[in-house]
Amino acid sequence: MKKHLIIFPLLLTLYTVPLVSVTSGQEMVRVAIMKDQESVKISGGEICITDFLTGQTLASGNNGSVVIKKNENGLTINKLLISSTRIKIVNPSGFLKVNGKGYRGKLEVIEEKEHSLLIINELNLEDYLAGMVTQEMSSQWPVEALKAQAVAARTYALFQKANRKDALYHLESTVLDQVYNGSDSENQLSLQAVNNTQGEVITFHNEIISAFYHSCCGGQTEPARLVWQTGSPLLQSVICTFCSDFPRYFWELKLSNEEIIKRFNAEGYRLDKIEDIKVTKRSETNRAMEISIQGKGDNISITGNELRRILGFERLRSTNFIVKKLRGSTQFLGIGYGHGAGLCQWGAKRMAENGYTYRQILLYYYPVGEIKNIYEGVNK
Repeated sequence: MKKHLIIFPLLLTLYTVPLVSVTSGQEMVRVAIMKDQESVKISGGEICITDFLTGQTLASGNNGSVVIKKNENGLTINKLLISSTRIKIVNPSGFLKVNGKGYRGKLEVIEEKEHSLLIINELNLEDYLAGMVTQEMSSQWPVEALKAQAVAARTYALFQKANRKDALYHLESTVLDQVYNGSDSENQLSLQAVNNTQGEVITFHNEIISAFYHSCCGGQTEPARLVWQTGSPLLQSVICTFCSDFPRYFWELKLSNEEIIKRFNAEGYRLDKIEDIKVTKRSETNRAMEISIQGKGDNISITGNELRRILGFERLRSTNFIVKKLRGSTQFLGIGYGHGAGLCQWGAKRMAENGYTYRQILLYYYPVGEIKNIYEGVNK
């Protein structure tokens, strides 16, 4: 979820899930760390590979490395063909490495489709957070900001887990959910942020909320209902005077009309020429909610978020922009970075620098929330 967030539409009808107390340290998550792989190299001490369904041991020993491939006849382990299409890999004595990158917990390799492997990392929630917090927020920032990030990320992970309980995995390891790069990304501050907030989540009426976050709101956060039309009352708009230190607080993007046309046609639109691009509807925080593109072929009406997706989330950095028509090109002038809902990360940084605690930061950006602990089931 770094910098921006893409959420699958099916999940947007729900914005809270029940708060369930669990035994300390036993909440697990399943993270898709690789997709569409033809092969994968896994190493690490005493590797044991078993069939996921039967538990039958397929390979074991301390040779330290295996290469798993998908071909037309099934899976191979170091060129040995096996009948299993879903296998589990563990290292009882420590970490596993996937293509040289370290991971805690267990791995699964699944034959997903022709010539394609899906690799899932199943691990303790707190270990997962230690490997992803500094991917979403700089470890050079104050620890109170990192602790706020840890709580928001834990909340988001459990929300997604509940909504994807019947899926192969709960979370993507990319900006589709939260950026996670395994144990190699852990450091002293990430471990401190996670350990000092262990089990803490943001709730509303004793249910875990969809704790969205983004990089920089540009002065005012956006109600979630205006970003994803969820009707959620939880993520309200708040004035943020803390994020102006963001290096690209103001930004501009200039694109040739030819490139815009090419990108839209690649998405299935019929656009031959651009006569005008204009914002036809804005939100209460001045973000572009609806955009009209007039030209030969289709006259296109799309949302601001869809325009960001088509042109590139990292290029069209927010929906808080104005449009200028130039000769043969279009210029976007904007503020902030990301969808704008929930925690503003650069705002959290400045608040921490100003002496706010992580709880104060969280309740500022999630004003109707409460901080509770899933492991103790009591208010913190």
